[in-house]
Amino acid sequence: MSKKQPVIPQSSPLTLLEAGRTALREVPKLRGFVYRGFFINYLVFVIAAAMGMGVIYYLIIDPFSAGLATWGAEGGFFASLLASILEALLWVANLLLMAGTLIFSFLFSLALMSIWYEALAARIVAHWRQGEEGVPDPAFSLGALAAGVWRSLWESVGLLIIALFALALGFIPVIGPVLIFLVDAYLIGWEVRNPYMVVREPLDDDVKGMRKGLKIWTIKAGSLPVALAMIPFVGWITLPALMIYLVAGTSWLAEEKRASQQAK
Repeated sequence: MSKKQPVIPQSSPLTLLEAGRTALREVPKLRGFVYRGFFINYLVFVIAAAMGMGVIYYLIIDPFSAGLATWGAEGGFFASLLASILEALLWVANLLLMAGTLIFSFLFSLALMSIWYEALAARIVAHWRQGEEGVPDPAFSLGALAAGVWRSLWESVGLLIIALFALALGFIPVIGPVLIFLVDAYLIGWEVRNPYMVVREPLDDDVKGMRKGLKIWTIKAGSLPVALAMIPFVGWITLPALMIYLVAGTSWLAEEKRASQQAK
């Protein structure tokens, strides 16, 4: 029987979240595995974000704001008015930089956690393919970490360089926020789908064929995390959990569709 080519269903982020909930409910012992991964992911994210925002504020925003205040106080009425306008623009730029820094920190945490996300996807694949040959070992071990660390680091460096480039785009007037949103959404959407792709690759599946036509969907999948990054505190706290559900939901829906195709 010829193998039918399964593809990732191009579902909305909300559908992926619901599918992630289903995966946590249906796959044995997955919930405990997710809780441990969430704690590590959240800890790395918080430390990186706090350090990044502290550096930006104390080395860029605060000195520049103090300089504007001094210049406005010494330059008369018009200088003071112009300084006030520039300071307002500075705080708008600060919000954009803060959101960009959070995304960068989030991508950094994803980079460190990429092997764990692959183990998460592998557990869901193994659940759907019980009894099939060549199914990957879903266990997360130091051996699995060592085997994938160089590939993970190489991919992570590329993602972080692009994230830094996206952070710089925030300074472009008008279109800067739109560009930074689209680039960051694509990067995070790529991280949503990539763990499942990596798990599928050694199973002799056409992974390159699966990537076709996913560019717009990748941006859609990453749009919700990017939007949450712009919401102080509530959005920041929910980002790691959201990512876990999106990755799990992607793997669950893709394997569900594969099983449906093979049943025909």
